[in-house]
Amino acid sequence: MAKRRPNRSVVQLEDEMGFQLHLVEGSSPTTSGENKLFSDLRPVSTLTDIQRAEKEHAEFIRKKKQSAKESTGTTITLPQGGTETMVYDGDSVRLEHGRGPGFYRFPVDIHYGFGLDLSFLFSESEAAHVLSMTKLSNPTTTSSRLASTLCFLDILPLEIRQSIYQFALPRGIWRMVDDEDFERNGFPRGVGDPSGFYYPLSKSLSVLRINKQIRREALPFAYRRTTFFLDNLDSAIRLLIAVGKVGRDNIETLHLVWESSSEPANNWDSSPTSNQGPEQLLGGLPSRTASTCIRLLKQCKRLRHMTLQFDSDLIQEMGPVAFKADLGIQGLCTLQGIRKLEIQEMGMASLDPDLGKWLKGQMEGQGIEDRQPDT
Repeated sequence: MAKRRPNRSVVQLEDEMGFQLHLVEGSSPTTSGENKLFSDLRPVSTLTDIQRAEKEHAEFIRKKKQSAKESTGTTITLPQGGTETMVYDGDSVRLEHGRGPGFYRFPVDIHYGFGLDLSFLFSESEAAHVLSMTKLSNPTTTSSRLASTLCFLDILPLEIRQSIYQFALPRGIWRMVDDEDFERNGFPRGVGDPSGFYYPLSKSLSVLRINKQIRREALPFAYRRTTFFLDNLDSAIRLLIAVGKVGRDNIETLHLVWESSSEPANNWDSSPTSNQGPEQLLGGLPSRTASTCIRLLKQCKRLRHMTLQFDSDLIQEMGPVAFKADLGIQGLCTLQGIRKLEIQEMGMASLDPDLGKWLKGQMEGQGIEDRQPDT
């Protein structure tokens, strides 16, 4: 039986990494950590010293392993103190290379033209993914086998090409297969491309790889014919950021579990010192992530079909009055124009059918004239 590795102190981790924790980006209000989020959407300011030290140390070990496998590890061409800004259609992403030590020293500020501002603190490898997207400016290469198809499509009117795309693109399902991989790789790449043009929606959609023009014309139809399954609000926020404007403008069908993995109220206290029973560990509905998610969902102009899944045990404990008064639920009720809303439950208790009818009545059909028409 393997021996359990003993817990190490902050000082021990600092000695191994070669820097002091109080000097890293976001370790105190003076280092701009108060409102920043890690890529898993946990606020930087909520981590204890040992949690931040362990997070830095995990990146330290990951970088050592990467350097051992490759001749060179992840390199950042942006000098310390330097910035890189990506702008698209009123949205902007600003990446800065902080001057302090540590691996999480890359502040990222996202500003959306519709009024949402988000600030992240990325690791060196995550920042490298952001910067890699700024280099994708050349058209996709076209194989000789597809050249005749390209010429044929090129001479057709746009309306006919769009009809071809709609029939050529099958209906698909998008699920979060590996949340950690998406969090560390797919999400930061998406942050670096606010347009969403390069987001790898599906490897099986060969029509999207013919050339840049056809991808631009066909990508909206690919999003419309894809059903997205998201297991929490954190995944939804990361996806709606990563797919960029083209994704948000065209997503039509979405399944969403209404809980958060980054908010303490939605997590069990698993620390060794916790002696709370189940009655003290009951969480609450998401608040911080709910607000952000709803603002992003409102930008999904073609969103028609939505499935919401709730923890029925939690809802029963809250009661109908508290459920309806919850700020996140009130925010959901402003997401009008959904043509079909399905309410699902998870847990031992049955969800109050009257609550489901109430929420459907608030969201279905109202404001549908403000949505984009089907094409």
